[in-house]
Amino acid sequence: MRLQRDFTLLSFNVRGLSDLSKRKILCRDLNAYGATIGCFQETKVKGGLDEIHNEYRIILLPSESRHYGQGFGIHKTFWNSIHKYYRVNDRICVLQLRQKTLTNTDRIISIINVYAPQSGRLKKNMDELDSFYHMLSKTYTSIKTSFLILIAGDWNAKAGKGRGEEVFMGRHGRGIRNAPGEMLVNFCSIFKLLLCNTVFPHAARHKTTWTGTRRNKNGEYVNIYNQIDYIICRQEEKHRLLDARSYGGALTLSDHKAIVARLRLKRIFGSPLSKENESNRIRYSVEKLITSDVTKEKYSQAIIENLNNRNGKRPKQKLGYIRKTYSQSCNGNHWTTAFRTTQTQD
Repeated sequence: MRLQRDFTLLSFNVRGLSDLSKRKILCRDLNAYGATIGCFQETKVKGGLDEIHNEYRIILLPSESRHYGQGFGIHKTFWNSIHKYYRVNDRICVLQLRQKTLTNTDRIISIINVYAPQSGRLKKNMDELDSFYHMLSKTYTSIKTSFLILIAGDWNAKAGKGRGEEVFMGRHGRGIRNAPGEMLVNFCSIFKLLLCNTVFPHAARHKTTWTGTRRNKNGEYVNIYNQIDYIICRQEEKHRLLDARSYGGALTLSDHKAIVARLRLKRIFGSPLSKENESNRIRYSVEKLITSDVTKEKYSQAIIENLNNRNGKRPKQKLGYIRKTYSQSCNGNHWTTAFRTTQTQD
């Protein structure tokens, strides 16, 4: 499939998708947020399923436990791009898309969907989190040759606010970093990754991703708002990000918010400045018109000769002909260079 201009990734802990009506509502949310790909956690559909609702294909992968489960929602514009998808375990799965550049070269987009252990489980068995990151590291390494890698999901970790010169996150994180958060940022630091939804300045309600309750000193229940869901990309791909934030108001019932990251795919696939096209683009070294009297004279003579050969051109055709004349007059004067070359070729 040919390249798409924009790419929108959504991550959402849906807290169960066993009900058909809820899956249909989820597709309405995907459409409302303009999602290209959706990553779902806690689908709780043990046997998995694959079905289509309007513009989205919903793929829920099987799980060993009915409390877990993950899946993807894929917009119809990418149905033909599906390369493969597979389950690593109950907490990690992968979707790969194949896109073609303008030069007909295949590029792979890999999306890792994660659901990290909850903090309550870690009090009993911290080794579970170590096993999670060990398997995630192996999964990431196995697909690291992909042209674009995105990791999205419910990390059950608070990375908090960025500290000093930390390059794995922006300045707009929220909360105080906890122990699982330390493991998350360590993973990002090792593999040079970036927490996308900490990069852009947004209101607090568009940073928090989960709402819960706890008792205060007076025994009253109060709401708590944490940022524990993240979408991650490689640091070198930060310039492709257009925005990343959380969205409230989803019709799908959950105590989590949807996290949405928007990227400009055309900068990757088939861009005029992509590596495949750089060598084919021509830059005219106009500075030689100033520094070389010989080149200046040759160029002037070429323009005059080409204009004199316009025999019988109609008035409407003259302007286009004149434009072509200026560029064609450069040919054969030995002052063109490849676009990516900074020095002129003599």
